Amino acid sequence: MLKLRRVSKKFNFNIVEKTIKKEEYLVTEAAAIESISARSENNFAIVITSDTNIESVLDKISIIIICETKKLGEDVKNKFIKYGKPILYSHFKKRETISILDSYLLKKKQTPERVHGTLLTVFGSGVLIIGKSGIGKSELALELINRKHLFVGDDAIDVISFAGIPMGKAPKISRDFIEVRGVGIINIKGMFGIQSIIKESNIDLIIELVNLEDVKTSVNRLGKEYSKREINGIEIPLIQIPLSSGRSVAPVVEAAVIVFKQRISNEYIAVDDLTKRLNNEL
Repeated sequence: MLKLRRVSKKFNFNIVEKTIKKEEYLVTEAAAIESISARSENNFAIVITSDTNIESVLDKISIIIICETKKLGEDVKNKFIKYGKPILYSHFKKRETISILDSYLLKKKQTPERVHGTLLTVFGSGVLIIGKSGIGKSELALELINRKHLFVGDDAIDVISFAGIPMGKAPKISRDFIEVRGVGIINIKGMFGIQSIIKESNIDLIIELVNLEDVKTSVNRLGKEYSKREINGIEIPLIQIPLSSGRSVAPVVEAAVIVFKQRISNEYIAVDDLTKRLNNEL
């Protein structure tokens, strides 16, 4: 479902108001006239320039998007208004507009997988915190937000796959809220300000909080390899962090993210570096 006013605001398109008769229009995808001509299906947003003749594909079009123009003269408006289709226009190039709309529609049309956890961005990486109910995910999130990291959502996270990257956001009804045991429901935007939240994030790393007595033999001590968890068909690196009395977890999460970024960006693995030093000494 493509809501024209929302899309026009999101991508800085302009609307020819007199052509809008409904709030919503169904669109399968955006395409140039050459692409539409070769297809049997209908319901496209056609992306054109102001001098394009569209009569040959008019029966397949739901929306007309005129590109490469900052303003539409009355003559151009009248030329396209007669076709009875909603009209948007922008200064973007055709290829750019098609890419923007197709990416947007691909994300909107997916059925997300709902995951129980809390999602934040820590040093710019999306971190999904999971664990048993009551283990302290929300309390950890609150501490990380207080340390200037960004909050995406708590308890339920909807995950889609986009270009092979898992992306998560909170359902609309619970967005901005977090439940902390003993305190209740907190509005993060109201408490910390709009600068503390982000609507959506990649999920680069999963951190699972576990009780120390449950995993004494299974926790990875050296950090040589990451475990994996599959969400929406994509394997995501996972680190288990054991909880113990008096342990402050937020700095450990920050350290885990930095180590992860070192591994991804610089291919640096500390245990390999240490092993090399030991071998040199020997």
